[in-house]
Amino acid sequence: MKYPKATPNEYTPMRWYSVLAWLCVVAWMVAIFMFSAQPADESNAQSGSVVELIARVVYPGYADLSLDEQAQVVERYQYVVRKCGHFTEYLILGALCTVASRQSFFLEDRASRRKYGAALFAVALSVLYAVSDEIHQLYVVGRSCRLTDVLIDASGAIVGAVILTIVIERLIRLRGREG
Repeated sequence: MKYPKATPNEYTPMRWYSVLAWLCVVAWMVAIFMFSAQPADESNAQSGSVVELIARVVYPGYADLSLDEQAQVVERYQYVVRKCGHFTEYLILGALCTVASRQSFFLEDRASRRKYGAALFAVALSVLYAVSDEIHQLYVVGRSCRLTDVLIDASGAIVGAVILTIVIERLIRLRGREG
C-alpha cells in the first residue's frame, strides 16, 4: 500500500509516527551520552549497585557474606554487567533506529533486495554513534576509548535490528494472511 505524500501544511499519521520514532532515537542517544559522561568513579559505583542488586537475588548466601566478601563478588561480576549494559544499550538503539528508518525511508519499498535496508541503515547509524560515544569518553575523567566496546555496541545494534526486522516482517505476513 502506498501512502500519500504530505504537503508542507498537511501531516499524515505516518509522518507523525516517523517524527515520534526519530524522537525516541534521539532521546535514547541522549541517555547513552549521559551514561558515557559519568566520570569513571560514578559509573563504577552505579554498575556496582546493579551487580549488588542482582547478587542479592541470584547469589545464594550473598546476604550472609562479610562486607569484604560481598565487595569481592561485586568486583568479580562488575565487568560482565558493564559489557552487558553496553550490548543492551545498543540493542535498544539498533531496534529504535530500525523502526525510525522503516517509518521514514523504507515504508513503501517492498522489493526483497531492499527489504533489509532499514536494518542496515540502523546498524550503520548505531555503529557511528558507538564510535562517537567512545571518542567522547576520551574527554571524561577516568574513562577511555576501547575498540572492544565499539564491537560489543555493534553486536548489540545488529541483534536489535535483526530481531526487530524479523518481528516486523512476520507481523506483515500475518496481517497479509488476515486481509
